[in-house]
Amino acid sequence: MLFALSLIAVLGDLLLLLQIVEERELFKKPEGKPRKAVIIVPLRGEDPSFEEHVQSLLNQDHPDYELYYIIDSDEAEFQKQRLSRYNVNYIVSERLCERCSGKVNAIIFAAKKFRGKVIVIADSDTVYPKSWLKDMTAALENNLASTTFTWPKPLRLSLRNLLRAGFWTFGFESQALGGRFLYGGSMAFRENFFDDDVLKDLSDEWCDDCALTRIIKKKKGSIGYVACSMPLNVFDERELWLWSKKEARAVGMYSRKGAYAFMLVVAIMVALLLAYLITFNFIYITPYLLWIVKNIIRGIKYGIDSLIPAFMSVPALYFSIPVMISALRDKTVYWRGKVYSTGL
Repeated sequence: MLFALSLIAVLGDLLLLLQIVEERELFKKPEGKPRKAVIIVPLRGEDPSFEEHVQSLLNQDHPDYELYYIIDSDEAEFQKQRLSRYNVNYIVSERLCERCSGKVNAIIFAAKKFRGKVIVIADSDTVYPKSWLKDMTAALENNLASTTFTWPKPLRLSLRNLLRAGFWTFGFESQALGGRFLYGGSMAFRENFFDDDVLKDLSDEWCDDCALTRIIKKKKGSIGYVACSMPLNVFDERELWLWSKKEARAVGMYSRKGAYAFMLVVAIMVALLLAYLITFNFIYITPYLLWIVKNIIRGIKYGIDSLIPAFMSVPALYFSIPVMISALRDKTVYWRGKVYSTGL
């Protein structure tokens, strides 16, 4: 048994080294010219570092774009007061779908208003590098849509924040292994994407990026990945379990097989740790070390902010076990104060 685990550890090391090398391709600048675009930001509740977020979108190194915040009607006065401190446009959305989430409703509303334009979707809890919009729209030259995952930045060193930072890195795994999917905090779409069929398809969905990924696959379109302009997700997590279940549920909607494959990887990592605790043979923990190195390299542009998520990605592996089991069994998710049925 231990011999078999030794072989698995060596194979794991080789696969991780190969992944590290191949991931560098994801960070290349996209080919193509930047396109005129409209950035929309669905806005609900409050987020830390909101001013830094707004300024990052106002200061994009892009020749021609507009920025609009899409506000739910039940928060209109509150959000208008917040946004009055900044020189930004905002629109109060109408309710256009009954079963969809607030974010999906905001996307449908904005897509109808800005039909025929390149639409880029951003999140209010994220800070964007200056090159983000230019690279996201340039990637549309050869793709129907483009996306990039964010790097996590906890505001405080609480246990919940540390676990979320580590858990967040798992979103990069599928992208790195070629399983392209859209990430809701950074999505761009060609001018002709949001037609009537797409909007109708979206109207029953709670998960915006899950549904849009499925629609693009149905259209046989490609998704460009823009890791070179990876944004920074800033958070101070207060509802870790509910947030983690929502994220894990979304993974299950992207690919249930992928979710089970990830759980198998976690089970192997657990077995390797147990083997090390029994034998104290260094070979069993080398995959853990390479796992950390892999994540440091991913977030290296953020300097010291790359370290916490990288090191916490290891304990987050164990945290992910009960989260994934619960998420795959539960048919509801909690998101920004509301509960949604996932229908799966």
